[in-house]
Amino acid sequence: MAAANVSQILADTLNADANTRIAAELKLSEAALALAQLILAQDVDISLRQITSIILRKYVKERWSPYFESFKGNAPSVEVKSQIRHAVLQGLSDSNRKIRSLCAHTMSYIGNCDWPDEYPELLNSLIALISSSSPDAVHGAMQVFTEFIKSDLTEDQILPVLRQLLPVLLTILGSTEQHTPLTRARTVSVFRQCVTALYMVKDQHPQAVKEATATILPVWLEAFKVLLNLDPLKDVSNQDNWDGLAVRIQVFKTLDVIHTSFPRAMTSYVRGYLDASLRHLQNTTLICPLFDFVSNVVRGGKAKEWLQVENLNSLEETWATNANAFVAHEEDDTQAYGVRVAGFELLYTILNRSPAQICATFQTAIHHVIATSQRARENGSTAWWKPLEASFAAIGSQSEDVLECIENEQDSGRAKPIDVEDLLANVVPSVLNQSDFPFLQGRGFVFASQFARLLPLQMAGQYLEAAMHVIESNSAGIPVKISAVKAIHNFCEGAEDSAITPFVSRIAQDLGPFLLVTTEDTLSLVLETMSVVLDVNRGQWLTTDLSNSLVLAVLEVWAKNNKDPIFLSIFTEIFTSLASSTSTGVYETVVKQALPTLCTAIASSKPQEPGLQDCRQILEWLDPSGQSVIAKLLQNDDESGGLVIGDLIITCLRRAGEAVLPVLPELLQAMGLRMLSAKTATYHPEPYTVLYLLESTTTNGRNGLEILIQTWGDIILKPETKNAPHEFTSVPFPVKALKLLVHDLRAGGDSATIPKAEFDVDSDDGNGQEEEQQNQGFKQEEFAFLSEMLGPRGVFSGTSGVILQEECALHNVNNFSANIDQLSAEEIMVVRSRY
Repeated sequence: MAAANVSQILADTLNADANTRIAAELKLSEAALALAQLILAQDVDISLRQITSIILRKYVKERWSPYFESFKGNAPSVEVKSQIRHAVLQGLSDSNRKIRSLCAHTMSYIGNCDWPDEYPELLNSLIALISSSSPDAVHGAMQVFTEFIKSDLTEDQILPVLRQLLPVLLTILGSTEQHTPLTRARTVSVFRQCVTALYMVKDQHPQAVKEATATILPVWLEAFKVLLNLDPLKDVSNQDNWDGLAVRIQVFKTLDVIHTSFPRAMTSYVRGYLDASLRHLQNTTLICPLFDFVSNVVRGGKAKEWLQVENLNSLEETWATNANAFVAHEEDDTQAYGVRVAGFELLYTILNRSPAQICATFQTAIHHVIATSQRARENGSTAWWKPLEASFAAIGSQSEDVLECIENEQDSGRAKPIDVEDLLANVVPSVLNQSDFPFLQGRGFVFASQFARLLPLQMAGQYLEAAMHVIESNSAGIPVKISAVKAIHNFCEGAEDSAITPFVSRIAQDLGPFLLVTTEDTLSLVLETMSVVLDVNRGQWLTTDLSNSLVLAVLEVWAKNNKDPIFLSIFTEIFTSLASSTSTGVYETVVKQALPTLCTAIASSKPQEPGLQDCRQILEWLDPSGQSVIAKLLQNDDESGGLVIGDLIITCLRRAGEAVLPVLPELLQAMGLRMLSAKTATYHPEPYTVLYLLESTTTNGRNGLEILIQTWGDIILKPETKNAPHEFTSVPFPVKALKLLVHDLRAGGDSATIPKAEFDVDSDDGNGQEEEQQNQGFKQEEFAFLSEMLGPRGVFSGTSGVILQEECALHNVNNFSANIDQLSAEEIMVVRSRY
């Protein structure tokens, strides 16, 4: 197929018409060999060759073999496959870098599928390419190996590959004149993947892996030693090209993997590599992999002798001079991995190994940085503050371990290795005034708060006053304000309550507005700070006005973020702290403002929203006096609040199961008291368990079930019935309830004594209206209400109604037999036939 034809087919694959596009794709499937040949055509436009390479790769994944999950059938013949492989292999040596890379990706797919059974010559072909004198061929083949080694090679495959490949890779690494730094760096990357592959199969082939590492690793470790002993400044002497650093980066990454996988092989080389690490600290590009390696070695206990004061001083001084990389985007535990995080981890590791020694190094380093920063500022440097900020960040990141070290040394009768109090008294206060350098200013606040335990009472108050001034200021920038909030959080956790209490009310007032204007991580910080602020002195400082405004603000934030489990946990802590305050009127204010919103959310929540419907927790919620919160709320004089509480009670009873039993007696007692003065149908307790316990509960000398029935009767009784009783036959509510229950029994087929056609409930009102006759003495809406109570989902429904009647008949509850005598003859027959 001619290139022109292929070009037209390729153009048709981009056509908007679906039929044209599908037809073109089918033709390409039949022209795979032509595609492979077109990729090699030097007289074809490069963009067309690139598109062809991408389509060929897609063809391999979909048509080459059932090996691929995306295989769609119609695999090419063995002969066509062989020709396509040959063409793609040639593409690895193409003069265009993009074509080489695309062919490398395609070849890696083919190799993973066909090697070694159907394509046994692949390894030798690739070895021949990387052994050639062509930099293009070496680059293309190296890319294949990069992908190839990453794949799941079996233990039988990996060892033969390494025996042939690694010597050639080592030759390329050493050919500084013939190959570019990026190609040489790729050889180290491939070698690292080989080490990982060896580690993965060492359990299956322990002896073979042991022999391989004994012969291979020492050669490479020596080569790395030579490379790292070369002056790293030569790799950055050309401002336009720092590719030379790529090799060193890959070397440190590989040393880290070797030390993790085969630590014994590293034993005799560790000291030399650690010394080399110090020399490479001058370049920030190398810091992350370098710190990772050093941390790994120190954690493994292989660097004890190396951790001498002179080395640590060099480490600290060099690290401080590279503070440019330490300034941006620092967010404690949640920050993205980078230079600063790597440095903190390294400091943590070495500090745990030699705490007193490292703290003494901190002392020397920080004073050196203070002096050099002052000189730089006097000389007009605009970056004078960066080493100082970095040093405060470094020491502050290890505050807990530093404080522990100071305490241990003093308990042992030795001098403290670092004088943090001197920094807090004589250095940090001047930093807080550097409003032109917000990162340094903010770092001063955070540093002081990290060592709040060491601050005298008066000085702690001065720092808090300064932090609040920043929060309240309209001119302070975001970095400083956030740092001030962090500082307050740390002070509330680390300082004595006596130092915080004079300021805590003002702090809460200052933080309140932040809740409504922050989001995501910043909101999380503000919420966490508010939570620890409310715990100061157990919230005794709260007033009703302040608690009211805080509850409203937190509820507004909660409404926007109630699907986030992290936020939900903080909200719970805040509401708990507010409600636990012993200050007069605060608890009542919190309940009044929060409960309606929360109850509504609980009642309307879905089963998949556990954060809004922990009914068990709600039922177990007690006020400071130990009384059930829900039961207490039922005693509120404001009956309109019962609309919310009634829904909440019903929701809890439905969802809590047996968890309701411990608090149910107290709840029913409160419901009985409340119903004595109820004017509306606010509460509707449902299950049989509730009715049974109501019957056994006494309120003001009256049976709880009696109160319930009388209350319902009074509520649903027509006004004209109350005002003009002479027009109707008076029937007690228990008798009316029994009539309806008997009717339901008969209608439900529970009794066959009286034929249904002959059964009718006698009218209680011989002179009533037609509507009342049809609805058994009630208006339609009144009957509907009572039927709802007695219907399939009502209080007396189904099994609960039958069980209730059985219990009443058995124990003659509330003179049940006398109520039966007031039924009609037919109704009495149904009851007696049943019981």
